[in-house]
Amino acid sequence: MMPVPNELMAIMALINVSRIQRTTMPSLTNPADNLDYGPLCTSIFSGLELFDPAAWASKVVEERLEADSLAQTTALRVSRNENPAASHATEEASRAAPSIKMAWIELALCYRASIQLYAISTLLDEHEPDLSRAAMREHAYRDLLSSIHSLFRRKDLRGLGATFHKFILWPLVVAGVECAIHFPAGDEFDYICRRVLEMSGELGTLSMRDAAVFLVDLWRSIWSRGDDGSTGREEGDLATTGSADGGGGGARPTGSARFSWDSIFGSAPLFMM
Repeated sequence: MMPVPNELMAIMALINVSRIQRTTMPSLTNPADNLDYGPLCTSIFSGLELFDPAAWASKVVEERLEADSLAQTTALRVSRNENPAASHATEEASRAAPSIKMAWIELALCYRASIQLYAISTLLDEHEPDLSRAAMREHAYRDLLSSIHSLFRRKDLRGLGATFHKFILWPLVVAGVECAIHFPAGDEFDYICRRVLEMSGELGTLSMRDAAVFLVDLWRSIWSRGDDGSTGREEGDLATTGSADGGGGGARPTGSARFSWDSIFGSAPLFMM
């Protein structure tokens, strides 16, 4: 089972329900009867803000320690002999609890940030500039990148939580999309794609490779040529140095507004949600 907070999965489901309603209800009902989506959006974003990764991580660690303790107690009752190895393992797990808790926090932060970006991209009108929305997007993106780097550092160091990166394919895809469209930085984009490809080899599945190809194609479609015919990058010149806009970091390519969430994933529905 994927170790994603139930609270966040519930919000994800609510976002999808909202998207379905926004897509279908105007064509199926009288315009005067259409729902007001403002309160629903407010509920979604406030729910994401109120979610406490530290509290969730504490609960997860406590439940796992209780399960380990119960398993040891059951084993003692069955064998009627004390098992020093099992007792030592329980003590080690208790001592490691603070460190493993941080790994769970990082995983929760990773999913919260990616769901925030998903909500911003699908529920809010990108055609209307909004400074508060831009700030919210940038904050979520920075949180997402920070948690991704932290989880892969755990993998590289082979420490506690060294396997948590295996569960963040979708957040990696979200980060790649955001990097390509809103925060173009070649070195960060290369890092994301490299990590996705590593996961493909590590887990023995091609879905991660497909994700990397999808992200590279998206980058090229944005930075190769704008709507006005101007060339931003040569075909095949992938992100390798600095920011794609030559140093601004926040500039967007000509015509990038056409890259809505649905249009981006029109040919790659596997990574849409």
